[in-house]
Amino acid sequence: MDYKKLRLSIRTAGLGKTSEHWRQEIKEEMSKANVMQGSLVESQNVKVALKTRVSELERSLHQYRSRNSVIELKASRSKIEELKGKIEELETVLQNCELRVRDRDYVMGATLTQVREVADHLQTLAVQALPQKTPKHNETHIHKGCSLKSGPNIRQVPRHRQASRQVQAPT
Repeated sequence: MDYKKLRLSIRTAGLGKTSEHWRQEIKEEMSKANVMQGSLVESQNVKVALKTRVSELERSLHQYRSRNSVIELKASRSKIEELKGKIEELETVLQNCELRVRDRDYVMGATLTQVREVADHLQTLAVQALPQKTPKHNETHIHKGCSLKSGPNIRQVPRHRQASRQVQAPT
């Protein structure tokens, strides 16, 4: 009984084949192994080719980024130069404005001086227009740079300042 069971399990397991069957099966398996090995070599070749392609693409990407950086740098440089030009223009305008303000300050100062001189002269004239008491002997009444005997004495602007002024003191 044990013999029948053993034979049955050998048949079901496929161990009961003849040597010819075994040789045929080994050849088939060797053929499959060769095909698989060829497939493995082909896969390795494809893998190497893909790695090479990835390296090429990475280099291309780096070059593209570098080229874009160069283009962006050139654009930035031109923008910087443009802004420098605008800054120079604005500095020139600012200097012109500062000069105008200085000129206006000078003219206003000169005008203010003349207005004060005219006010002093008017005050002198007003004093002269008042009824006068007779002065003792040859005494002179002096009021803010004016003499009643000699008439108005307007403060004169020095010649070197008159030449630089556009407006002259009233006479």
